[in-house]
Amino acid sequence: MIEVVGRIVASESAGLWIEAAPGSCDGCRSHCLRPASVFYLPTGRSDGVRPSSEADAPLAISNYAAGSSQVVIGLDSVERLNILWHSLLLPLVGLLMGVSLSSIISLTDSVVITGAILGFGTGLFLCKTQTFDKIHIKKAGNL
Repeated sequence: MIEVVGRIVASESAGLWIEAAPGSCDGCRSHCLRPASVFYLPTGRSDGVRPSSEADAPLAISNYAAGSSQVVIGLDSVERLNILWHSLLLPLVGLLMGVSLSSIISLTDSVVITGAILGFGTGLFLCKTQTFDKIHIKKAGNL
């Protein structure tokens, strides 16, 4: 599981503003003082962030005090693979299948390029959009 520890800087009725350093900064020894990123996680809608376990459910935004609460934001391995498949691998497989099938038909450049474009487009068309419900969030004390 990929996990990033962040600090809540503001809370709203529909989500949280979280400040977190990039994951690569945790193991870095250069101490470049790279600024942390601030991002928004929606929690009040059906496509919002889900609690990581039953102990954390339901995710009550009122329990998170801005500026003092630390949270752990995570993504499971299965969900990472699903996102990878639908963002990179499916269009790549479509591209390679389009090139392979069009080269069987004809080896001219125009046919192979057309097959590659059609295969890539088919791969993109088959991709599913991902929602925020893949992200797990829990208080840092529940590690």
